[in-house]
Order: sequence, then structure tokens, then C-alpha cells
Amino acid sequence: MKTDDHDLETKIADQVRVMQVMTAAMVFCPMALAIIAKFVATGEEGPPNPLLVSVGMVGGLVMLFLQAIVGRLVTAHGIKTMADRARDEPEALAGAYQAGMIISLAFLEGAALFNLILYMMERSPYNLAMGAILFLSMAIKFPFATRIADWIRTQVKLIEEKKALGSE
Repeated sequence: MKTDDHDLETKIADQVRVMQVMTAAMVFCPMALAIIAKFVATGEEGPPNPLLVSVGMVGGLVMLFLQAIVGRLVTAHGIKTMADRARDEPEALAGAYQAGMIISLAFLEGAALFNLILYMMERSPYNLAMGAILFLSMAIKFPFATRIADWIRTQVKLIEEKKALGSE
């Protein structure tokens, strides 16, 4: 890799800012709906429909695991596509990171919104809790330049090791 630590963070700064704005926008929707749902829940008084509550809970758990798998697959494809270029221009890998992050966040956002809508309809605290878990899972993915630069450095090392072993 031809860039030093600070130089890489400087080169990816604009991409990181875009990722931060996208992440904030995707996190804001469930957060806003959760606030609205907590104060304006329109569900009927009485017991919630166990089928709807279960669908929301299971769907949320499935998306929680699926986002990690699909996000990594998208990122891995991006790394494989840019492997030759990444040795000379490691900042190119920020695009692979961004693509995987967006896919991952989209899965989480959809499941969070679904659970929060179910909370509004059914007033089940389980759906509110699942929405909160999914929201927090989105929030911890907030991108920082140092985190992404470290990830890029690790990926470049792995690419160079694969190249040295002849497996690429």
C-alpha cells in the first residue's frame, strides 16, 4: 500500500461524509416513527394479535441476521471487483464498504419500520423492543473515517496476501 495513515483518511473523507449522511437519513426514519408511534399509537385497546406480533418479531430477527450475510456478500463482491486497483488506490475500496453498508442498513430499516408500524397497530411492547434493537443495530454501523481506513488497510493486506499465495 502506497499511502500513509493520514493520507488514506484524507482521500476517503468525502466518501465517508456521504456514508454518514446516508446512514443518518436511514436511521432518522425509524427514530422519527418510533417517537410518533409511542405518542400516537392508534391500535385498539385490548390484546394484540399474536400472529402479527410474531411475524414482526421473526421478521426482525431474520433481517438482523440476513443483513449481515447479504451486506458481507455485496462487500466481498466489491472487493473482488476492485482487487487489482486497490493495491495502488486503496481508497477505491471505500465504495465496496459503502455498498455493503447501504444494503445492510436497508434491511434493518425496513424491518424496524415494519415493527414500529405493528406497534402502532397492535401496541405490543415486543414490536417496539424489536424496532429499538433494529434501530440500535443501524446506529452502531455509523461510519467513521478511522474505522473505514482501518478496514481498507486490512483488506489491502488480505488482497496482497492472496496475491502472494497465488489464489487470486
